[in-house]
Amino acid sequence: MRSLLTRASSPRWQNAARAVAGSMQKPSTAEKRSARKREKMHSDNRKGLMGRIGKHVSADTLELIALYVFVALPLPGTGVWTGSAIATLFEMPRGKSAIAILLGNATACLITMLMTMGVKAVV
Repeated sequence: MRSLLTRASSPRWQNAARAVAGSMQKPSTAEKRSARKREKMHSDNRKGLMGRIGKHVSADTLELIALYVFVALPLPGTGVWTGSAIATLFEMPRGKSAIAILLGNATACLITMLMTMGVKAVV
């Protein structure tokens, strides 16, 4: 009986070796495809609009432009309070984000006025 127990329970290093050998299998085609996509996504050769803009404009400037557009949209949930919360959460520079929020609010007011009064009444 003793010999059966010693054979059945193998030492820890053998179990570890089996686990490593089992994890060294060849990757499947789906794994290869996802690895290629991940590599392509993280590569620095951006194409399209972001590739052209990214060469000339920094990421901080793009964040401020996005904040301005978000505040300038006259929709429920977009505005000064939400824009300020977003600027705080993303740790944007306080002065620059304040200017973007102020200009966005002025644009939203202008859009709302034009929609309410009509373009002909304002011009």
